Amino acid sequence: MSSDTLPDISPHLARTDPIAMEKFNRLLIAQYLANNGRLTGLFEHVPVLLLTTVGAKTSQVRTTPLTYLRDGEDYVVMASKSGAAVNPAWYHNLMAAGTAAVQIGSQSFQVRAIKTEGDERDRLFALMARLNPAASQYQQVTSRQIPMIVLRHIQPVARFVVMYDVPSDIEAFERHYREVHIPLAKQLPGLRRYTISHNVTPVIGAPYYLVAMLDWDDLDALGAAFGSDIGTQTARDVTDNLVRYATMRSMILQLDDK
Repeated sequence: MSSDTLPDISPHLARTDPIAMEKFNRLLIAQYLANNGRLTGLFEHVPVLLLTTVGAKTSQVRTTPLTYLRDGEDYVVMASKSGAAVNPAWYHNLMAAGTAAVQIGSQSFQVRAIKTEGDERDRLFALMARLNPAASQYQQVTSRQIPMIVLRHIQPVARFVVMYDVPSDIEAFERHYREVHIPLAKQLPGLRRYTISHNVTPVIGAPYYLVAMLDWDDLDALGAAFGSDIGTQTARDVTDNLVRYATMRSMILQLDDK
């Protein structure tokens, strides 16, 4: 465990000082990753997960620490932003994508996001308020109904993996990948999720600069996606642009079940 203790913060910091909240979250994430989810200070005995979403407008990958509760096999989080007048950015990105990556301790997995309504939302909010009494305060200071989101563990069936070596021009590669390729690929029919990771070390050989993973429900859906007009455009973009900057390999994986 890191000897550095997380500083105490106001439970209203996300509403009153978002910049300070962002700085604190960076410290928390660093400690979380360094110690397999174990935290110090106010969050030492609080269940916390890391939610990684992709920006709906920017395509930037963002990780946010959130308190959570278990409801059967599901994980439940609250889009409180300490009772701010608007929903947090991670909530908009999560709802736009419908899926996200979650890390709890040393375990990472994909989830499907389900926004709850009515009695189910109220039931989960009451459970969260028992775990985190500040939740009731957050609802009292905002006119919006704070969303309660179920994160349901999912396992993809068909995965297309693309592995890029270090680009000859990293800046040009990143700019094209972010501004052109990702928005194009995200339009592939039936795409369940799209995740990217940098500096991935394979079992044998040098680390890949970037690994992209695209998931579908089954191999037929994957094949249909790349047989579509958008699939043709996406493949052409790879050969016409991205291979100018980096060598690449790809493979298709058939996973056991959903």
